[in-house]
Amino acid sequence: MGVVLMLLLAACEQKTEPCEIVGQEWSEELARVQACEVDADCGYPIPGTSCGCTQNLVAANDADIEQLLYIKQVGDDVGCELVEPTDCDCPDADGFVCDDGTCAWSYVGG
Repeated sequence: MGVVLMLLLAACEQKTEPCEIVGQEWSEELARVQACEVDADCGYPIPGTSCGCTQNLVAANDADIEQLLYIKQVGDDVGCELVEPTDCDCPDADGFVCDDGTCAWSYVGG
């Protein structure tokens, strides 16, 4: 049984809001996979984290995002909104940037 599923079961037993627990797991795992030191660390768009191609969140090149995607699926299954809404567009980007220790897109002109 997955860690998030066990936490959801614990939430039910403790009468805690499931989205609170899933959201906390999401935030911690997202911070882990997006962590970087230099721009070259970044370069892996995380699928399904926006409705616009260059709006997807960005992970470090060597990050294993399997657990993050699992947490997102659990959140979707129980009706939690884990991903901030974005515009459904594809702003011009010139690769990726490590912005204050977090991987992101390097938008042209921004």
